[in-house]
Amino acid sequence: MKKSSLNFWVDVITLSALLAKIWTGLLIHFVLPPGQGRAKWQLLWGMNRHDYGNIHFYLAISMGVLVLVHIWLHWSWICSVFCDMVQRPPPHKKTQIVWGICALLFISAGCAGSLLWANTQVTVADISGEDYTREPLSDMRSHDRISGQMTLSEAAELAGMSLDEFSQKLGLPLGVNPHEQLGRLRKVHDFNIHDVRQIVSQQSAPQNTPQQ
Repeated sequence: MKKSSLNFWVDVITLSALLAKIWTGLLIHFVLPPGQGRAKWQLLWGMNRHDYGNIHFYLAISMGVLVLVHIWLHWSWICSVFCDMVQRPPPHKKTQIVWGICALLFISAGCAGSLLWANTQVTVADISGEDYTREPLSDMRSHDRISGQMTLSEAAELAGMSLDEFSQKLGLPLGVNPHEQLGRLRKVHDFNIHDVRQIVSQQSAPQNTPQQ
């Protein structure tokens, strides 16, 4: 395939991913807004807002990869323009490769470092009263850590129960994959995340009760 044809198709696919990302973002914001309650979900073509959120996420990853491919295809031109701007002679091919590797490492380190830093800044807002407070994620109560992305085995471990006992509490049949996420399991079986939190809360309550 000619480089011009490759550039054309990369740009077409990138534009398609961008339009799809914008469309899913508008869909999540306007058609399937948050605050739909715990027991019922609005579905569009069999998927809820979190499913479309996953699609939105993977579209963003795909766009990032396509942009890197686009930059790679135009890297020689980018290096030449940069050298013209700083009034330097165009770099050799090996120098361009070294610059490209350094730029990729710099971007990767920036993304990874910012995500690691953001993970340390996560707090939990308690809005049960008029004046809400925020507490670090590490200080959360066990049942507050439950989310749809947690697996069945992780939830059972957090509750301090065996997998079979925890599954029985939720009314799950035998043979359920312990590594399946709670968000997927609740779509098939008759329970919600609030039920899981209640079980974990009940199991951890005796440990938090002061002795008299």
